[in-house]
Amino acid sequence: MCLKEECMYQRFYGVLALCVCVFAFMAVSATAQDAYQEPAMSGKTMEVSDADLQKAAEAYVEIVQINQAFQESVQDVDTPEERQSLQVNANEKMLGAVEDAGLNAQSYNMIVQQVGADENLRQEFTAKLRALQ
Repeated sequence: MCLKEECMYQRFYGVLALCVCVFAFMAVSATAQDAYQEPAMSGKTMEVSDADLQKAAEAYVEIVQINQAFQESVQDVDTPEERQSLQVNANEKMLGAVEDAGLNAQSYNMIVQQVGADENLRQEFTAKLRALQ
């Protein structure tokens, strides 16, 4: 594997972990009521359409840019309150990127988790990311 692809995978998994954490936090409150109404999907795979995979890739590209801007701006803060304010702002922008792509946070998280767990889906996702760059 070439070094560029290796770096892309490392960045992918780093941002993937960040996205899962951010959206899991936001989705918990939004889906708490649904947890009692819908059966748990643990252990089950979700069918991801090509259109939804494309939407997730578009959101992912935006999320990477938002995260990079956050990482740069957070270096200049002096207090934990400023850092938290920047984090909240970045989280809101990430959620906006997901919604602008046509998904909700829960759907995006499920797709990203499937991409992380399924090698074929990950290859399709990576191809879509390359096409967007």
